Amino acid sequence: MENKIFYFSVTGKSFWTALTLANELTNCDITAMKDYDTTEPIRAQKIGFVFPVYHGGIPDSVKRFLSEIKIDGTPYLFSVHTYNNNDGITELQIREKMLACDTPINAVFPLKMTQRCCHSSYIDIFGESAVLKMLQKTQTKIEKIAEFISCEKNHLKSTFRLSAKHKRLAKKQNRVKEKLIIR
Repeated sequence: MENKIFYFSVTGKSFWTALTLANELTNCDITAMKDYDTTEPIRAQKIGFVFPVYHGGIPDSVKRFLSEIKIDGTPYLFSVHTYNNNDGITELQIREKMLACDTPINAVFPLKMTQRCCHSSYIDIFGESAVLKMLQKTQTKIEKIAEFISCEKNHLKSTFRLSAKHKRLAKKQNRVKEKLIIR
């Protein structure tokens, strides 16, 4: 498979996001993180992780998955995290997690999704047209994310206020990228 997306979802928003994104990308397979055998190396041109934000960061099960996986080669890595109010330090955490695996991530996309955009019970409250409008707006955002991924563009915030630990990790990321370019 050319592209792979691994997702973690409880309410269905991240699954819907992964499915929508996979449909926008060519030759893309989606797999639940809980169903993947982490002893098998992941081989793909592009590898993505889609998950919700919990308490301003990465859910523990996603952290575990990212710590256990083995990535073969130097694919384009990306993540999409869905959130409702605030995505907190999620980007910083995913960058740190991937650096610990000596695999720098190329792009991190926050995707704001209100609670009401994916739950059918909200159709009764807000009306079908309002819910469909919210879903269409989110789908448009996913299409833009897919364009970045298809072109393998880097998409990382550079305005983080890094602690000394995070500065060391950023330097390590640059060294890893330099090694990959030299090879």
